[in-house]
Amino acid sequence: MSTNSISSPTTDFTAIANQLFKQIDRNHDGQLSSSEFGSFLTSLVTTLSKGTQAPTSPVGMGAQADDPAPTPQPFSPVDTRWVMAGFSPQNHIGETPTIITPKYAVYNELATLANDPAFDQHNFAEQAAADLQKLFGNPMWTDGKPLFRALDTETLVYGDEYVHTAPVGHGLHRGEYDPTAPGEFIWGVLQS
Repeated sequence: MSTNSISSPTTDFTAIANQLFKQIDRNHDGQLSSSEFGSFLTSLVTTLSKGTQAPTSPVGMGAQADDPAPTPQPFSPVDTRWVMAGFSPQNHIGETPTIITPKYAVYNELATLANDPAFDQHNFAEQAAADLQKLFGNPMWTDGKPLFRALDTETLVYGDEYVHTAPVGHGLHRGEYDPTAPGEFIWGVLQS
């Protein structure tokens, strides 16, 4: 009786997993932070949403040199007089928004738009959606539509979350009302 040597699939998988881990662990500390993992997922989803073929090995995973994916910067809140109901920017300073956790990139986009003297609170959603789609590399949602999109002219939808404008005081807790604020953005989750 003869036996044949077969390479172990576990060994091959382990080598690939180790190689992938080394690429994702950007600061080489031997641990994956949520930011490192989020950046990897953003890169992977961006690559797949562009209709490009996913790499067959972990090396080179993400954007190609001739088609760099945009990279959101670590969160530093844009000052605005607008009330941002449902946001807690003080708790997210320094975090890098990803396609999985884009809420504070949305915050900065809306604050930046609202700070423009020509801002129209009844007609902002399409511009915000276009800017965010560009920032994140044109990602698509599970329904095949762009991740960031205008539900109407004053409601931005991303994934299962939304932001809508309202009169000041609509979505605030006691003590948060600012009668001098020009308006309010309300964050919420879509109900299915």
